[in-house]
This record gives sequence, C-alpha cells and structure tokens, in this order.
Amino acid sequence: MPTVTSDQAVESTRRIAEEALRLKLARTQGIAPPPDPLAPGTKVEHALHGRGEVILALPDVISVRFEREPRILRDVPRAALRPAAMPVAAPTPIPPRIAVSTPKAPEKISLRKLIHQWHIEVEEKLTEEGLSGIPVYRFEEPQLAPQPSAPLKIDPLIAELYSKVEGITSFYFHQSETRRYLLEGKHVVISTPTASGKTEAYNPTILEQLIHDPNATALYVFPLVALGDDQLGRLQRLNDALPGGTRLELGIYNNAVDKETKDRTRNSSNRILVTTPDSLH
Repeated sequence: MPTVTSDQAVESTRRIAEEALRLKLARTQGIAPPPDPLAPGTKVEHALHGRGEVILALPDVISVRFEREPRILRDVPRAALRPAAMPVAAPTPIPPRIAVSTPKAPEKISLRKLIHQWHIEVEEKLTEEGLSGIPVYRFEEPQLAPQPSAPLKIDPLIAELYSKVEGITSFYFHQSETRRYLLEGKHVVISTPTASGKTEAYNPTILEQLIHDPNATALYVFPLVALGDDQLGRLQRLNDALPGGTRLELGIYNNAVDKETKDRTRNSSNRILVTTPDSLH
C-alpha cells in the first residue's frame, strides 16, 4: 500500500467533509444532489475483478460485489471502476414503416429494494436450515421525534454547538432513542438508510460525557479509512467551535497515515481516537 503523508490525509479529510456538508446543505434546501454514475445498484467493471454491482458509494472508495466472488464485498478506489457496458445485440433489419421504441434504461435498485432482496435470501437460507419464522430485520424511515412535554435533556453547550455548527435544533426519533439507551448504559445497534443521521445518534452524547468527565475517552472504529476520515472531519469542526477550555484532543491511527502521525498519536493523550479494525491488531 502506498504511503500517505499527513498533508494528504488532511486534504482527503477536508474534501470528504466539504462534500458531506455540501450534500447535507443541499438536502436541507430541498436541492437534489447530482446523479452519481457509481450509485448503489450500478453495474460496474474492474480491470482485475471483472463485472460487479455497487453496494455502497463513498467519495473515494466504492464497495462492490463482484460476480466472480458473490459472497465477498471488496472496497476499491472509485477511479478504478467504470460503469459496465450494456450488451449490444446484433442489429435486426427494420421493416419499413414500423416504429421502433427506445429501449428503457435499466432500473436502479434502491436501498430499500436491495435490503428486501437480502431479506428474502436470508429467509430462504433459514428455512433450508429449519429456522423459519425468525424475524430478520425491520426497515423504518427516519421520523422526527414527537415534541416532548419538556425540552430534550442535553447539555446547553452541546445543543448550542449543534445548532451553530450543524444547523440541527431537533433530533429524529432514532437519534433521541439512541441517546436514551446510551445514557442507561446499554449497547445500541442502529440500522437506518444512508444519510439518515446515524452519526448524530451517538456523537452528542459522547461529546457531552467527554466534556463532563475529564477521565473519559472514546474509541471510534470504522471499517473503512474513508469513513474514519469523514467522521474525524466532522468531529474536528465541532471541537473547533467549543470554548478553549473544553476542547478535546483528537487522534487518528490507521494504515493510511505516515509513521510520524502514528507515533504522535501513540504518545498523545487523545480523548477521541479514530481507527480501523486492522489497525488494532
């Protein structure tokens, strides 16, 4: 793997953060983002792995299920992929005075439809193994939490921080419910669509705990370096807006950063550390 300098890592984080903020502002203003040629469900081709289908699309990294390895998801650079060419049938002579209809473009698979297909596959497998009747998943669209009888119990400093930096003044139901479970000391698994606000389900509570407890720390583990870079950029923006005496030391440790950055991270008292599973071994 090529070495990535700290400047390159910072620049990558900045670009990912700016793109995420741009899309969020566009959604807030009701502006539809430009179509992504490598959106989930798109058939693509790779010089080494052949044809496949996009499962998750990030600014620099694409998760693809290739036809040669249908049980494996591979993360490949966006630049290494291209939309798969549609097979071209041999031309058929067209009789005179017969109208020819334009072929319809292939239907793009939505996230809901893709999850539903996986649901069917899992249920069929469970039935084969004599485990039918076990619930597999529940898909819920994010909904704004109903107005409580009293304001949401969150530190005024954190509430002001999110209003100022992120423009968030109210939370979705899954975000407020996650906060409630976290404050009760419970483990939480969140499964909602892309861009539904999973980050805001845990970040406010974590920041609140870190500010009030000087001995508290947080470990963020993401499966992809790009996801970690994106989250670090969002945390950094929030951290920069905190009053000087409450700002936290943030660190990143993964195989994409240089040795100097890794050494600095190991020797620092990081309150928040962003890393990947392979970097923990």
